[in-house]
Amino acid sequence: MPFFKISPYALLLCSLPAAAEQMDYFSLSIEELLEIEVNSASGVNEQLIETPTPVSVITEQMIHQSGVYTLRDLLTLYIPNFVQVQDQNEYNVAFRGVYTSSQQKFLILLDGHRLNSRAYSMASPDHSIALEKVKHIEVLRGPGSSVHGNNALTSVVNIVTKSGADLSGVSLAAEVGNHGYREVFAEAGTKYEGTDLYAWFKYVESNGEEWRITPEQDYSPYPIERPVTSYLDGFFAEPSFDYGITISTDSGWHFLANLRQSHYSEPLTTGGSSGAAYNLNDIPLIDGVGPGAQSEWLHSYLSKNWQLNDNSRFNFKVYFDTNRVLGVISNKQQKLMFSTIEWNDRDIGFSSSWQYQFDNTTLLFGADYDHMEVTDSKAYFGEAGQVHGQLDFNGNDLLEIGSESIWSGYAQIKTKLNDVWLVNAGVRYDYKNRHTGSSIKEVSPRLALIRETDDNVIKFSYAQSFVDPPYWNRYSSLASFRGSEDLKPEMLDSLQISPEFYWLDKSLQVKLNLYYNKYSDVVFRRVTAEQDQALFTNAGHIESVGLEQEISYQFDDKTLRFIGSHNRVIDALHYPATDDDIHNIPSNQFNFIFDHQLNEQFEYQLSMQYIGQRYSPINIALNGEPAVDQFPNSGVRLQAPNNELDATTLFNLNLNWQPENLPLSVSFNVKNVFDKEWYQGGSVAHPYKQTGRWFKLGLQYKF
Repeated sequence: MPFFKISPYALLLCSLPAAAEQMDYFSLSIEELLEIEVNSASGVNEQLIETPTPVSVITEQMIHQSGVYTLRDLLTLYIPNFVQVQDQNEYNVAFRGVYTSSQQKFLILLDGHRLNSRAYSMASPDHSIALEKVKHIEVLRGPGSSVHGNNALTSVVNIVTKSGADLSGVSLAAEVGNHGYREVFAEAGTKYEGTDLYAWFKYVESNGEEWRITPEQDYSPYPIERPVTSYLDGFFAEPSFDYGITISTDSGWHFLANLRQSHYSEPLTTGGSSGAAYNLNDIPLIDGVGPGAQSEWLHSYLSKNWQLNDNSRFNFKVYFDTNRVLGVISNKQQKLMFSTIEWNDRDIGFSSSWQYQFDNTTLLFGADYDHMEVTDSKAYFGEAGQVHGQLDFNGNDLLEIGSESIWSGYAQIKTKLNDVWLVNAGVRYDYKNRHTGSSIKEVSPRLALIRETDDNVIKFSYAQSFVDPPYWNRYSSLASFRGSEDLKPEMLDSLQISPEFYWLDKSLQVKLNLYYNKYSDVVFRRVTAEQDQALFTNAGHIESVGLEQEISYQFDDKTLRFIGSHNRVIDALHYPATDDDIHNIPSNQFNFIFDHQLNEQFEYQLSMQYIGQRYSPINIALNGEPAVDQFPNSGVRLQAPNNELDATTLFNLNLNWQPENLPLSVSFNVKNVFDKEWYQGGSVAHPYKQTGRWFKLGLQYKF
């Protein structure tokens, strides 16, 4: 639960919205973006053209111009092959067709520190990650385990916060919109006598978009008796928030503390025959939390960087993280029932690295240790709005109390062979001592060859990564999550060829990436498993190829971007794919983004997002058997194994106005301008309706 609660309306009144005065960082050209140094690809600072695999950068300026709501929206707008996917009670996004019911297949970092929880491996790319605090975001597109270990399976998203020197003052902001959307944000920063301090606070609530569901439209073997209203993208009955502080010194010390919370209100039922309509008012609040998955994270670390001499430096970091999960699960069958699941885990560890440079070569060696412990867990059940008691699992806990630890070591060499060729190679070894069952021993290699000239760059790379099935999937007592303690890590091998071309004094940039992915030992759910057998086993694989494009052109005061991706399945077993298509993932998608700075006071962005046709089967089952449709001649279909979703085109508009000689700015954003009705599937039994037109008005003020 949060340390304190505060009314968003009180903050709206006391902050009278805000805005930030544009900084030098806010006016970077496309050419200057190439000079930004990133750290997530190799573990050392390097320019984009030298990264061993494709890395995309989203700047503070790009975030400001887009006006998006969440990290998920930002990734699906600016980064090829990120696709919004639907889960019953979690806010989710997929990369290159790899996804599960939660955001567990790629790693999210904050200033290089892991945000993904340990027991559940999820970070939630929603309102719990404030975009207003961001200086830039580095997106490593491809396996990242050679540097970051477990969870860096398909991609790494490193969020770099602003510094106090970047802000040098106090900024207050607020946004209000339709569907009960309200947000407040405050930040303060300064640098004084070698110490830099930056702090932020964000608070978000949303009533959600109303969706009226009739009995005929209910995907349930026991449909509702009368129409009810569901809510899309609701974040209520506990708000979302993100607040924290960073302190850095010129002597090399860095401290971060961050507390954040997310609660996505599930639009349809989660338990039993999931995906059915239900009346939100029939589910009581549990510790103030309504139906859906709530998570609260604490992240903290202290690090020190020593410059040993002109050629070498040493870094050491200690950290402490916690995560609390509370899920209120609606379950509509013959009676309206619900249950709750809750657990707490904590984590402590350290990381160290030594970097040495000589001539045209950089060496990096590192060692990490991580210890996670589940401290408690419990579950309750209820019916008709009343909690009846605690669930019993034959004397076992909901989630086994226990601990796991990981020892890791890694090495890397980066060297220039001559004026045009560069080699970047690395390897990491992870040894994980599991709570029970077999220990994990994984080697994650990476090799890249880069050719660079004035007008073009081409990268040839291979990398392997892994993700260990979450503690929750291995030690949960819930029958629907019955796993094996000996589930093996899922593996991803990736080959990439990445040519980049720079023309017209680098104002025109064409970045292409051709990849081949082999995803193996995929955890597969066996619907035919007996009561004494594990539901989950390593039995799946998929091979796929794809082409990604990032094309940008800057002319005068305008910027045009094209973000595109194309995917094809080569082979798949026990993975949601049919023929060439991954279920719920478009084979083709692209975005056109146009930014125009009309004058010093006014700018706008217009974007078009095309989401191609998706293969999205419908399979409503009860106790492992196809459900009987109570309305066979009308409404929705409960069985549609060949269901396809039509292509969708969405338009978004964002306006920013800053009055002359005033530290005040105004923004207006419209998402899905033409109120397009569309549906999207994912780890659900049928596609879900997605949000229509949303708009918000924002004010910012800087002192």
